[in-house]
Amino acid sequence: LAQVVIWIGYLQWMRDNGFNPPRDPVLEPLQTIEERDAILDLSDPQLPVPAKWPQADFIIGNPPFLGSKLFRQYGLDDAYIQAMYDAFDLPNTSDLCCYWFEIARQAIARATVKPAMASPALQGPRAGLLATQGIRGGDNREVLKRIKDTGDIFMAWSDREWILDGAAVHVSIVGFDHGSETTRILDGALAEQINADLTGDVDTTVARILQENIDIAFQGDTKVGPFDVTWEQARELLRQPNPHGRTNSEVVRPWINGRDVTARSRAYWIIDFPPGTSLEDATLFEAPFEYISRHVQPMRRTARSGDATGIPWWIHQRP
Repeated sequence: LAQVVIWIGYLQWMRDNGFNPPRDPVLEPLQTIEERDAILDLSDPQLPVPAKWPQADFIIGNPPFLGSKLFRQYGLDDAYIQAMYDAFDLPNTSDLCCYWFEIARQAIARATVKPAMASPALQGPRAGLLATQGIRGGDNREVLKRIKDTGDIFMAWSDREWILDGAAVHVSIVGFDHGSETTRILDGALAEQINADLTGDVDTTVARILQENIDIAFQGDTKVGPFDVTWEQARELLRQPNPHGRTNSEVVRPWINGRDVTARSRAYWIIDFPPGTSLEDATLFEAPFEYISRHVQPMRRTARSGDATGIPWWIHQRP
């Protein structure tokens, strides 16, 4: 399937650029596409190393969108996750797609063509990869900082809607190279620079922490489970009555984090039973309790933290 996609793209490129594609194109095998583990070489299980990709002029791809907190939920076992951590010096909280970005960066950095040697006809390898828009912030951004250190980002869409299995998600598209490309395109417009957070103005990624702000705020609670709900779901929960006559607004609350303040608010709400709420009291808030029974309880049974904190499943793990 990947080979067919590449051939279709090639034939479209020929058509769009004035070339006559073959009248009876034969889709020849492409030696630069291999069916194997893309991020780990486990030939020596005791010494995992990053997978080595075939040498190529262009690296393109749509890596899996998977946050670090979901690795185990979606089938990565502890041994494989530890091997990833051993083979890469990325932050352990990096999303899975960051490992594709890092291998592409390493491949470009190893290439023999350097920016000083490059000509318009020979600029060295370049990469274009998709990620969730989360790559712009937090520990995910570390891989984009490295790309800036060893080369540069010449093209990016910072926040673009993408339809995935019928649901609209937001992605970032990033093109990078040795630093030889002098034209910068950000969100479809010319830009003088593209920062590691995929902005084009003041580079806030190099801002320093103010000592005066130390210990003023904390990260907030750790949920361990999908307690969050959309506004539409919250509105439906808030309409439901309870046998004790109390309103669900006591446990269904607006929820924001730093990104909602500094960027676009997601209008999320959260189901939050106060610490110490007994099971009997929680069940009296019928609709919210029924929701977390279906969505949170199964995950908490298999969560790595388990009941180590002694917090029952209907309460946030570290409230």
